[in-house]
Amino acid sequence: RKLGREHPDSDKLWCESIDVGEAEPRQILSGIKQHVPYDKFLGSHVCVLANLKTRKIAGVESQGMVMCASNDDGVELIQPPEGAKIGEVITFPGFDGEPDERLNEKKGKAPFEVIAPKLKTNDKMEACYEDCPFTTSVGTVKCASKVGAKVS
Repeated sequence: RKLGREHPDSDKLWCESIDVGEAEPRQILSGIKQHVPYDKFLGSHVCVLANLKTRKIAGVESQGMVMCASNDDGVELIQPPEGAKIGEVITFPGFDGEPDERLNEKKGKAPFEVIAPKLKTNDKMEACYEDCPFTTSVGTVKCASKVGAKVS
């Protein structure tokens, strides 16, 4: 769950305070203001790429990325199923191992840029890495209506 506000210097950014199951909420900036209205965003359960290095966006620190599905028709939030626990780590059946502590601190090409082309929604609107759905303890992570959309 989150509390949102407009970025003071951007017509494209939402500034959110998102509970990801840690001691304090994370401040995350999302460039989806033109696609996801405030009333649809506020209080929504979302999926956060939380193991990114903190960076400043338009002068404000962001501590992660809200995951969305997008295509030529627009952008939708990627959302966990009802009953998923706040802060639950998303898994990928068949891909064992622990997530990197900080995804973009590895040497070489930024890891997210490497995996991004493999992230998309399937015909069930599930967010997938390759053909493997993002999975929680209570089911898969989905968007509302986008099939074959880019996930980022």
